[in-house]
Amino acid sequence: MKKIAFFLILISALLSCAQEEPVAPELNLDKTELSLTNAESETSVNLVSTQPWSSSVNVQWLTVEPKNGDAAPSGVEVKMPVPANRNPRERVATVTFRSGDISKTGKVAQA
Repeated sequence: MKKIAFFLILISALLSCAQEEPVAPELNLDKTELSLTNAESETSVNLVSTQPWSSSVNVQWLTVEPKNGDAAPSGVEVKMPVPANRNPRERVATVTFRSGDISKTGKVAQA
């Protein structure tokens, strides 16, 4: 009986030490192009990532909240508050999201 109990404990320990298979890298955005009026507003994208992710923006007038995060396989809403554009010309921001070796770019245009 002791041998059976020892054997079961040994198998349980070995199975708990087994490594999980790595998750395939994935990074997706529900929108990659956003067009806004010149009024102050907030827009967002839904980001799905199987690994930690980060973002960067090429302009100062647009911010991303949150700027980075843990893996979000079910998706996370990334908000982008946008101040009013007082210039009569359209302005465009490029937002780049990165996760591991993957990057996705989105554009926010404001008239």
